Amino acid sequence: MLGQKVTTKKKRKSRTAFTAHQLNELEKRFSYQKYLTPSDRDVIADTLGLTSTQVKFYKKIYKNYQKIYKRLIKKLIENVIKFFFNIKKIIKVKTNIMG
Repeated sequence: MLGQKVTTKKKRKSRTAFTAHQLNELEKRFSYQKYLTPSDRDVIADTLGLTSTQVKFYKKIYKNYQKIYKRLIKKLIENVIKFFFNIKKIIKVKTNIMG
């Protein structure tokens, strides 16, 4: 076995499945407090039975979902506006033909 590398993979920690209560509390907190200090994170983590790192990563996930949600809402509004403008054009054309 000379000259061969032996690689060992780090065992990954399994993902945390947040409970509904933990998710509700985290979302509630992040909705009114944009930035958390390390001590705030520790308090939340202790209260919810999580680690400080889990709270920190959930914050990143929460921010990503907010961005996605805002982008989807913007696209939905644009599509609704286009739809109503198209309906308005169709009605105008029909009234011109009939009238």
